[in-house]
Amino acid sequence: MRRLLPYLYFFLLLLTTQGAYSQTLEQLLAALDPINTIPTQQLEKLLQDIGPLENQATPAQQTAIDLLRLRHLAILGDFDGSLKLVDKIDSSSADPKYRIRAYITAITIHHVQGNFTKAFDLLNQAQQLLPWTDNKTIKYLVLSSATDLYIDAGDLKKALQYAKQALAAAEQTNSPMNVCTAHDELSAIYYKLDMLDQAMQTDTDMIQQCNAIPAPLFVAR
Repeated sequence: MRRLLPYLYFFLLLLTTQGAYSQTLEQLLAALDPINTIPTQQLEKLLQDIGPLENQATPAQQTAIDLLRLRHLAILGDFDGSLKLVDKIDSSSADPKYRIRAYITAITIHHVQGNFTKAFDLLNQAQQLLPWTDNKTIKYLVLSSATDLYIDAGDLKKALQYAKQALAAAEQTNSPMNVCTAHDELSAIYYKLDMLDQAMQTDTDMIQQCNAIPAPLFVAR
């Protein structure tokens, strides 16, 4: 029995350590929602803390980590690395809201690169997945992405339709940041259409919303 005690202690220590890692990883992922906007420095710190614990991740946790990492890579300008992780998440076994969030990042990348065909194709895929999630922020982000794409594609009438829908969706998220940026997009379209009264009123509403968040939003026309 005495010979077995060291092995028993080691086994119990291993179980306890694994449990602590799992709990800590769960706490780290729960601290920030992978769907919402995360300040870059906070995202970098989160990924650094997750790194040593990643081998303990469940498949669902790994998807959330990959989603955070692909967004960070996109911020750093590593578009190829980000798109590879988008492909990894793009699986029928992944949570629809995570797949859509990955698509949104990919849409932005292809938009920046001027690949509108691929961007609109991904927008269509995101829209088809929307009925499979009730996440309000995801709905707003899809509509916002559609607004941006149609603005640069030159279809301002379609962009205006999406911008109005995006504002309504943003208000459902109860996020001042979402509502603030939604007003910004709508105002930009009004200016492009020379609808100056609507643009000025929307800008006034936007300023009121921006004052409700700690970080200011700088807008230039």
